Amino acid sequence: MTAAPADMFISDVHLDEGTVRRARTLLAFFERHASRAARLFILGDLFNVWIGRKQMVAPYVREITGALRRLVSTGVEVHFVAGNRDFYGLDLLGQAAGLVVHKTGFAVDSLGVRTWVCHGHCLYRHDRRTHRAQAVTHSRPVEWLFQNALPAKLAMYLARGYNAHSQRVVRHKSRRMLSISDEALAELLAEGYEAIVCGHTHRLARLVCRAGGREGHLYNLGAWDDFPHFLRHGPDGWHFHRLADD
Repeated sequence: MTAAPADMFISDVHLDEGTVRRARTLLAFFERHASRAARLFILGDLFNVWIGRKQMVAPYVREITGALRRLVSTGVEVHFVAGNRDFYGLDLLGQAAGLVVHKTGFAVDSLGVRTWVCHGHCLYRHDRRTHRAQAVTHSRPVEWLFQNALPAKLAMYLARGYNAHSQRVVRHKSRRMLSISDEALAELLAEGYEAIVCGHTHRLARLVCRAGGREGHLYNLGAWDDFPHFLRHGPDGWHFHRLADD
């Protein structure tokens, strides 16, 4: 792999206290690969759930935020965009790890390519049931309860329970609900984006998108539950790389 400056992207790492091996792989990725990047983009769901302040003290969280801060101190610019499992207190995560935090997708110039970066759940326009549920779970009153009123163990139990429920109901959703909408892609192409990078679907893919006479590329990162990997955009183009899960 060339050492020329590049942008790197990861998504859906899904860390918790039981993913020790995966955490080691991520730490090795920071040291061996991300340290050579100009920028690293973490596209949501770094942790299996993220509920903010009450999770900051967990040893596995402190290990990752410390490693990210060291990476940032070397000159690598690190961005984090919220995923559907990232509930509350993202500003605290940003402060602890030295990240630039984005609550929604955002535009970036990646080596001259106009690129839209997001977690991906916002592109699922037809999954209205999930959007309605998230309007409740991500509301300010519910956030206040998790950040201030609920004991840490109960808050984490409820967040994990919500995620487990979400995974169960996926089996009953239509293919249309579980697909990035053509309308969302068409809108991004119409706005002049040449590349769209996202996660969320847990399906590794590179697709050519066409709409309204415009063409772009969709780079869809998979989940580290399946195998650890990252996307690299350098002078030699866009490439997916698989990491040794050691």
